Amino acid sequence: MATLYEFKGVYYISCYFKGRRYRRSTGCRTARAAKIAVAECEERIQRGEHPFESGPVGFDELVSSYLEYCERFNALRTVYIKRIYCQRFAGHFGKIPINIIDRGDLERYLRSRNGAGATTVNREYATLRNMLNYAVDRGWLKASPANRIKLLPEEHRPPRILTGEELSCYFDWCRENDPLLYDLSTVAFNTALRPSDILKIRGEDVDTANASLCVRVKKLRGKLKFLPLNKAALEVLSRRKGEYGDFLFPGRYDGAQTDFKRRFNRAIRATGIEGFTFGQFRHNCAMALRRRGVDIYTLKELLGHASVTTTEAAYLPIEPDRQREAVNLLDERS
Repeated sequence: MATLYEFKGVYYISCYFKGRRYRRSTGCRTARAAKIAVAECEERIQRGEHPFESGPVGFDELVSSYLEYCERFNALRTVYIKRIYCQRFAGHFGKIPINIIDRGDLERYLRSRNGAGATTVNREYATLRNMLNYAVDRGWLKASPANRIKLLPEEHRPPRILTGEELSCYFDWCRENDPLLYDLSTVAFNTALRPSDILKIRGEDVDTANASLCVRVKKLRGKLKFLPLNKAALEVLSRRKGEYGDFLFPGRYDGAQTDFKRRFNRAIRATGIEGFTFGQFRHNCAMALRRRGVDIYTLKELLGHASVTTTEAAYLPIEPDRQREAVNLLDERS
């Protein structure tokens, strides 16, 4: 039977094998990861194998173990994306032992992905780095070869801000042709919530008496967030709360709406709006508040950013009207 204990922030395993006691560091600093290492140690003892001494781990074994770890602690969407990345990794590295993979091998893989965009390549590299750090925590590697590899420069374009005419055209079309999309868009534009958070709103989350909404924000790891509701958002959510018992935007599968993107794409094509996504309603809400004089700190709390620098970096550079007003001051003669 293997036991787990902590020393100076690192978890260690103590066990007996063939009458001798063995102790070994798991390399893990979290109890959840260390418990996985203990379970595998006990399985090796039951099979009559040495609990710690084993041959080099192949890259295919690392992929399998890493995905199993992700399934326990990551969201389904995250696991789905990592599976796609790991298939690409496995096709490139195969079954070679991970202890012979060096920085040059990783850089060659990244160069082989030049056909993909910079954002995609950087996300794949982040997953690969996380996988190798997982191998270090498990004791399969002494150090990760993914350190100090530079990310590719990404082009961050400012979000598409709709004009008043475009907004009116879009909402008028939705009101007449797709009431569900109209309600979704109204809530998105008036609360600055992400689509994934809107689709999970339940009737119990809406407090009509105090005109507020309580949601679990996915980006904040399920942290509760309380939002005040204006008249437009409160009217939509109160009406849907009276019509539906559980999810306010029900769908065909797990209870939440799933085909809103198809509806949204149809609306965009019908109204002729280009370069706009549903998630950008959040940015349009933020910019509408900025134009009405809302300070950056209030905006940071509303958007749920961890730091005000995130809010400043996202929204201060895309205020052309204010920049133009500042430049026009130079034309005034004293």
